[in-house]
Amino acid sequence: IQNEMTEPSKFWRPILDDGTMLAFYVHDEPRATEDPKPTPSPNVARRTRNIRAMDPYHPTYVCLIPSWKDTCAFAPIVDIVGHDPYASYLAYNSRYVAQSTRMLRAVTERRQPIWQVLQPFYFRASREHPGPSDIRHSIWSAIIHGANGIGLWGVTGGGGLSEDIRGITTQRPAFESLLRTVQDVRRLAPVILSTSSPPRVTGDNVRVAIMTRLHAGRLYAFVLNMRTGPERVVLQWPLANGILHDELASQRRVPIRQGTCQLRQAPQEALILSVDTTGPSTPLSQLRRAQN
Repeated sequence: IQNEMTEPSKFWRPILDDGTMLAFYVHDEPRATEDPKPTPSPNVARRTRNIRAMDPYHPTYVCLIPSWKDTCAFAPIVDIVGHDPYASYLAYNSRYVAQSTRMLRAVTERRQPIWQVLQPFYFRASREHPGPSDIRHSIWSAIIHGANGIGLWGVTGGGGLSEDIRGITTQRPAFESLLRTVQDVRRLAPVILSTSSPPRVTGDNVRVAIMTRLHAGRLYAFVLNMRTGPERVVLQWPLANGILHDELASQRRVPIRQGTCQLRQAPQEALILSVDTTGPSTPLSQLRRAQN
């Protein structure tokens, strides 16, 4: 890019006109300078400026090693920012993806999209892939704690640190879990990205994370056990009574009685519960009044 700034349009036109261009991945894991104030490295800052001068229509994106200094340095100079919290290393840390995503939300003040990149590939350190529940949990944890996009990353190691992302296909249970979760995320994308302001569903257990969404007349609660052990939680709904549908297990139903429902979650389990708000027993006007 730097060498082609005299005629950047000629150099990049075939890519930009292709129609599949999503964003410019400016740099992989750039590091801030050693200055006391978080400062982006000059070459990445210059590259970002050149990209914007060449093409103001596609956003710029960097993916960072999770740290406050790098996040504070690079988030202000790009349109989209993310981290690459590893799904597994020596052992799965069930809170790491959540901590990373909350850091990004705090730095960006929710004014920028957050694309989290998860890396479910083999590590020589642990000599194994992350397990099926680890992969599933890391994806839902990123979403529930505020990510707008999810990426999956692998490297071609060739006998080095790790393998290409496709190597996970050798671990059939992990691959099938990844595939099902990605399909569920795609199916529920309109719900996840809904901009409606719903009344909140709350719980009595701080070890259970909850995200609430309202879409197409249904109220959704994304409920995630943040521990590697079982947990119980009582959810408070802005409805007196109703029947909850489990979006990840179509045959499961959970009753709301006197505004509450009780759940027992398996280790790292994700539940996505929804209830119709358009029927005579749960009119949407009730929700609006509860919200106000």
